[in-house]
Formats: sequence, C-alpha cells, structure tokens
Amino acid sequence: MSEQDYNSANMKSTLAFVTTQASFEDRLARLLDASKIEVARISPGDIAAYEGVSGVLLDAYSFGDEDLLFREAAFLRAQEIPFAIDLSRAANVDPLLIELAHGFTARAPSELDALTVRLAFIAVQRRDPRIEFATTMAPHHDALLLVMSDGSARLEPRPLHAEDDREQLASITILDDGRGVEIGTTGGARFTFTMAKSEPLDGRSLGARIRELRQYAGITQAELARRTGIHRPNIARVEAGRHTPSLETISRLAEALGVNPSQILR
Repeated sequence: MSEQDYNSANMKSTLAFVTTQASFEDRLARLLDASKIEVARISPGDIAAYEGVSGVLLDAYSFGDEDLLFREAAFLRAQEIPFAIDLSRAANVDPLLIELAHGFTARAPSELDALTVRLAFIAVQRRDPRIEFATTMAPHHDALLLVMSDGSARLEPRPLHAEDDREQLASITILDDGRGVEIGTTGGARFTFTMAKSEPLDGRSLGARIRELRQYAGITQAELARRTGIHRPNIARVEAGRHTPSLETISRLAEALGVNPSQILR
C-alpha cells in the first residue's frame, strides 16, 4: 500500500497537534481533509489528552521549555505512540530529542506537510499493518523477516506452518492483500503463512452503547470524564462514534460505569 492510499484504512484515526497556534490545526486539517484522519489541537503539557490518539505532532516552538518538550516526547515514545517534531521555528535543539523522535522531524516549514502526511500514514497503518517486504537472513533460514507498512519489522521463527519442512526457503511471494506470504522450500514444501487479521471494533456501536450505559447510570459526560481521567471532549468523541477506544479505555469506562467490559463490547 502506498502512502497515497492511507485513506483507504477501515478505521478513523486521530492526529493530535500539540501547539498553541490555531492556524496549525486549520492548515493541516485541510491537508488531511480527504483522509480518514481527524484533527485535534492539544496544549503543551496536556498529556492526558493523548488518550486514544493515533499519532502526535509536537510543535517545538510552542513549548518554550525544552524540559517539557523532552517529557512529552519521552512519554510518547514510552507509550509507543507515533510522533514527530516540528523544529522549523525552534532554535538549538538537544540531539537526544531528535533521537527520541527517531529523526522524525521537520527542520523547515517546507518539510512540514510531507512530515504530517507520513505521520498520518503511519498512524493509520499501525492499526492494521500489511507486509511490504519479506526475506530471510541468509545463510540462516530459521526465521522469516518481515517489514510492515507502518515501518515496523517482525522476525517470525520457523516452522511457519504445519507443512514447513524447515529447509532453505526457495521462494517468498507476498499475497495481494499484504496479510501473508506464499513460501516454497528447497525440500519441495509449499505453504502460505498468514498474519492474524485484527478485526476492527465498530466505533459507532460502541459509542452508542457507552452513551446508553452512562445515561442509565444517571451521570453526565463531565462526571464520566472525572471518574476515568479522560477529557470530556474525548468522551464526547467516543460516544459520537468519531473515535474507537482501545480495550484499555473500554475497561476504564466500564469500571467508571459500574459494568463489565463485555456489556460494552456485546
């Protein structure tokens, strides 16, 4: 799947812009208008607002305090949330900060659009990544090395299938849907290795169910936000079906509502 096709993903994602500049949100929202990406602007230091976001763009200039920028970049890296840093208006920056971002930075305003599109692509792809490249580490053939569309890599140990004779891999062909590979070995074995498909949750149904349970419990969105630590606007987005919460978030919501998570997922 090419970067231009990131809008074909089957789930809505949210890209957060951590900045004090409202114009950032408007301009980059227009850039992503044709995609299945929602845009949210977050103030620097508001770490709780990262709940449920798929990717984050940090505007270094808006932070002012480099220690605060370090904290948020480190938090995002620890939470494995894809992020990038706009350094186009920042002065000298500690190289360690760039390392935290894995070099995923914009040094000039002209680089920002491309960086945003790439971040959006990764944010969508990481929900359901496809195989882009497959090989072995010859002369060792005891594992299959896969490069995924979200930029991650996986090492799948052999045997890969009940028919895998563990002989040298003679051919590896990626399936059209990117979810697996057809493999042939020098021993004559032929089989298909398929990635487990992640079935997306239905955000609209989940949101309606959460709203129903909240109203039945007789509490407001503000009270539910207080009990869970999730910001009220994010609660509203979940209930409206504009964001599909993670299983961890569903568990927190269920606890706050006094129900079992299965009552939300049913």
